[in-house]
Amino acid sequence: MKSIIHQITTVAVAIIIASATALESRATDLFLEGSGYFELDKKVKFFGDRGKKQSGKFKYLGADFYRKAEVGIDEVVNDSKFRSGTMSFEFWAMDFFGAESGIILMTHKVSPLKARRFYDGLDRRGYAIFLDERRYPELSLWEFTIDGWEFRDALSFSRKSRL
Repeated sequence: MKSIIHQITTVAVAIIIASATALESRATDLFLEGSGYFELDKKVKFFGDRGKKQSGKFKYLGADFYRKAEVGIDEVVNDSKFRSGTMSFEFWAMDFFGAESGIILMTHKVSPLKARRFYDGLDRRGYAIFLDERRYPELSLWEFTIDGWEFRDALSFSRKSRL
């Protein structure tokens, strides 16, 4: 009898520990809020074999023509009860409105965000790849988790622009 009670207790403790661990590993609820913008300089520059260094999830976007750029969003919000991982705020060129893949033009690192907090007026300056094509711009947010980079949110512009 004592052995059965010991086994049941051991299983119950294991289930409680497993469920607590699962709650702690839950992804944060990060999202972009408000309006976003992008500004591109017409001056084109070329940066070596690997391209101009970036600070987000991609360190180099390859050898290409670049230009000065600025991207921004009103807020990045962490609506969970957990601290986020490091984030990557990215500027993309999409083939069509609502596309799920495209060409990444610029990526910038964003520090982790505490639970139930937000960054107000997230603006980043840097260098974006110069496409000289009309595409749909998109700003996206990625978070670095234990499983690698995870997509969190995006803001898509509904008009084509020369990127």
